[in-house]
Amino acid sequence: MDLIGIDTESHAGAPFSIQVSLRPGTGILVRMSDTEAVAVLVDLLNSRLDSGAILVFHHAPADLPVMDLIGVRYHGRYRDTLQESYHLGLPQSLKVLGYRLFGVRMQDWSDLVGAASREKLLERLSELLMEAALTPDLEWKETRRGAVKVVEKPSIAYRTLERIFKFGMKSPDYDIESRLKEIEQQWGLDLDLPEKGIGWVPEEEAVEYAVRDADVTLQLAVALEEERERLGYFGVREEDHDR
Repeated sequence: MDLIGIDTESHAGAPFSIQVSLRPGTGILVRMSDTEAVAVLVDLLNSRLDSGAILVFHHAPADLPVMDLIGVRYHGRYRDTLQESYHLGLPQSLKVLGYRLFGVRMQDWSDLVGAASREKLLERLSELLMEAALTPDLEWKETRRGAVKVVEKPSIAYRTLERIFKFGMKSPDYDIESRLKEIEQQWGLDLDLPEKGIGWVPEEEAVEYAVRDADVTLQLAVALEEERERLGYFGVREEDHDR
């Protein structure tokens, strides 16, 4: 059977990339922002799918909307290795399955995006500090000669943000995001904080992480097919359903 491993990544709630593996051990990534490359990929996929190929996802509900969005004609046929693993009594985590079945160590999403997203958050915090520095608190003081002068003092906003910035730079474990979101709620502000996501990750790291998911999904589909044959499931497949 002609199988195509598929995975998608999103950033800040929007589709970010599509990963495809046509053969075990291989894969490509196409950014959604590259519309010409996406169109070429869709033509390639549709040609294979029209000839009977099957898309393989790991948790299809997360990826099918993207397939519909870009016009992939999967003809209602696909496999979901997460569901198949469940039916065979195996773990559902792709990363656990990848290591257990193929010895592949796969990076966790939070580990991948954590450092890059934190750096982006610190950049935004630095911008907020500079903005707060432009609006200091003003105090009017009378001098000994009776004159009145204006004294500028750092605002409460500046002092608060500066403290968060210092703690964040000092301790990698300090939760900058949660603290800033508390401030948004307390002050009734929108600080326009960057969301944690793969879009901030260096390209080489992002490609390696994302493509591996599609590749392992394809390898898993083949392994599960072999496992079903070994167990002799009376010719009934997990993706079959009552009519």
